[in-house]
Amino acid sequence: NKLYVGLQRGTRFFYTVSHEMPGICPICGGKLDYRDNRLRIFKEYGGDKKRLLIRRLKCKCGRLHHEIPDFLVPHKHYTNEVLENVLDDVSTPADLSSEDYPCEITMKRWKNWLSRNRCQIEGMLRTIGYKLPEFTVTLLKSRISLLTGLRESGSDWLATIHRLIYN
Repeated sequence: NKLYVGLQRGTRFFYTVSHEMPGICPICGGKLDYRDNRLRIFKEYGGDKKRLLIRRLKCKCGRLHHEIPDFLVPHKHYTNEVLENVLDDVSTPADLSSEDYPCEITMKRWKNWLSRNRCQIEGMLRTIGYKLPEFTVTLLKSRISLLTGLRESGSDWLATIHRLIYN
């Protein structure tokens, strides 16, 4: 995805354009066609809000799909970087840089989300892994957690998970 900046009625916003078009519907496998754009507001550290136009794509089966850039998480208002730092305990409620953004309750909710979905994420990663040549069968059949391996490999593990599972 490429990120562009635009101006509409004096308000600055961002919009993305994917070079992977046409997309494929994850429900039926049909071709996705451009329908329209939708405004999405997201937050960065310090609570800075930014606006982004997200492309909506429609399939012949009637489903709508949002084209979300890698730095955002579906159904979350904060960027991947903020969520990842909270989940990895890099950012804590005691940090002055993230004093109220996100709040302590939101941080706990994100950690609970990861804890509740750990098995499902692991299963999806293993299922997808069998289809990707870069995963070895030995790794997939081992007792090593793919999620833990991704988290320990460095930053952007959350973006990688969302790219594999949701995109």
